[in-house]
Amino acid sequence: MDYLEAGFSINVTSTPESSYLIQEGDTFSISFEVDFEERFIYQWQVQEFGSLFWENILDTVTDRVTYSGTNTNTLKVKGVRFDDMQVDNVLLKYRLVISTPSFICQDDIFTSPIDFEIYHRDLHIPNAFSPNNDGINDFWVIRGIEGYPNNKLRVYNRWNNRVYEREGYRNNWDGKNQMQIYFGDGELPEATYFYILDLGEGSKPLTGFVYIKRE
Repeated sequence: MDYLEAGFSINVTSTPESSYLIQEGDTFSISFEVDFEERFIYQWQVQEFGSLFWENILDTVTDRVTYSGTNTNTLKVKGVRFDDMQVDNVLLKYRLVISTPSFICQDDIFTSPIDFEIYHRDLHIPNAFSPNNDGINDFWVIRGIEGYPNNKLRVYNRWNNRVYEREGYRNNWDGKNQMQIYFGDGELPEATYFYILDLGEGSKPLTGFVYIKRE
């Protein structure tokens, strides 16, 4: 090794968790600890869900998100916000590219991606869904339910028979009867159902109706 290269070997000593669940608008940071961190060059990158490409991040302030520390080993992200048309949670991957100074012959290091799921701040309970396996609206998606991990959901038919119950509901009900003895595939008929949603944080349970549409 040339004497100029001594002490310039990249050694990542601490890494973040592999995935995080974050509420819309919250501030968070991601950091990789590196020996002699001041000796190296850093570039954070982001990959949006469905994209094959990684994009370099710049220190940026916009209405949707604020980035800082994009050329350090700690990225700070403030206020990922949804537009009015955003229904699904936002899925993002971040990684850090670590480089040595130009006079050192060593390949860049790409850290393992860190997954972030950003969920809605405001709770929105839709009054209908259509579980017909067309890939659109097949599940009863309650936006923002991730903010209430101790929730309990119960659903009843018009005869007051419980057809669904789940503690810690995570938007995975596909309109099937999970409480009664049934024949066939258990699909509930097209009809209106009554729900009770206890958010698990001491407030009065939310009640209402949800319509299952089959065709």
